Amino acid sequence: MIGFVHNPDSNPLELLNMAGELIELASAEAVTRAPGLAGDRWLVVISARGIACLEAYRHIYSQFRKVSRFQKIVMVFGDGRVGILTERT
Repeated sequence: MIGFVHNPDSNPLELLNMAGELIELASAEAVTRAPGLAGDRWLVVISARGIACLEAYRHIYSQFRKVSRFQKIVMVFGDGRVGILTERT
């Protein structure tokens, strides 16, 4: 279960849609994980939203208990900009 608190002047449906996208991503990773791959694994996620949503995506992703096995998750946004969602060092 993930809970959110939002400002009354913001659109809660957009936040829930973003959370849904990341939940689908986490589910797909669990199903398609290939064991024993050597080297760093990156995931590139494409979003129709703009880079202004990157911080919201980071906050949503930080609420997941499951730790990703990807070294880096990169987001490519509809406005052509790229941001790093998470990176392990």
